Amino acid sequence: MEPVEVLKALLLGAVEGFTQWLPVSSTAHQALLDELIRLDAREEFQAVFSVMIQLGTVFAVLLIFRERLWPFCSRPLTDNEAKALRSQPAPVRVIRTAMLRYFDPDICSLWLRILIASLPAFILGLAFYDLITVKCTHLVIIAFVLILYGIVFVLLRRILYGRRPTVRQPGQISLSKALIIGLFQSLSMVPGTSRTGAAILGGMFVRTSRIVATEFSYYLSVPAIFGSCIYRLSRFALSFSGWEVLLLFCGMLTAFITSLVSIRFMLSYIRKHNFRIFGWYRIGLGIFILLYYILLNHILN
Repeated sequence: MEPVEVLKALLLGAVEGFTQWLPVSSTAHQALLDELIRLDAREEFQAVFSVMIQLGTVFAVLLIFRERLWPFCSRPLTDNEAKALRSQPAPVRVIRTAMLRYFDPDICSLWLRILIASLPAFILGLAFYDLITVKCTHLVIIAFVLILYGIVFVLLRRILYGRRPTVRQPGQISLSKALIIGLFQSLSMVPGTSRTGAAILGGMFVRTSRIVATEFSYYLSVPAIFGSCIYRLSRFALSFSGWEVLLLFCGMLTAFITSLVSIRFMLSYIRKHNFRIFGWYRIGLGIFILLYYILLNHILN
């Protein structure tokens, strides 16, 4: 049985990694897979496993976007910067000199927007995470949410008719727009929504281009996934057996590898196409899950 469990962990990680970065809901895919190839492990570990394998996906984001997200640097001050600092009080001058020399101001500004956009999900997650995960993890609810957002993506061009993109770079996203995108992302607390998809819809609503909306949704995954992992680990004892650690490693590894493929595919695809195909996929998957649930209940009854 043990080799079979390793294969299950590898498959679960691969599906998580690929679907995490498409607006199709990785949670819905994991819920369906859980019905078909559930890990033969204790309940506490399975709950941690489903969240922890996402670390592999966020490492892929940090690798691909390392030049855009790494804020540390080392450079000499420009003449204008040095001149502006001379008029500052000594303590302020020391701090601002260090900030200018060792931190990239543009990337720090981007991180400020990422953190502001992460606030709604953080606050609402602390308040309602347990309630939503208990009440909304039923397959029927997930299926209806898939179909609902699928329809939105299919009709997105009509919904946003006349709202041409005005934001062509992530750094151009204002603080208020970042907050609105964060509010949209918080909708992904409901299983079947898709964190990536919700953030993309928020980005498109505030008139970012498709590529900016997608990239910024990936940036938002960094604090969101790290926060989810910390929260989940805080609820369960870190008493993993060696076998469970191996399963976690296998899941994270394949999640990392397939994330690299998925992110590059998505960024390449949306440069020339819209999101309609993902909407139709969501609708089809939602219908499949509903039929599966009806058939399963018919057989059991």
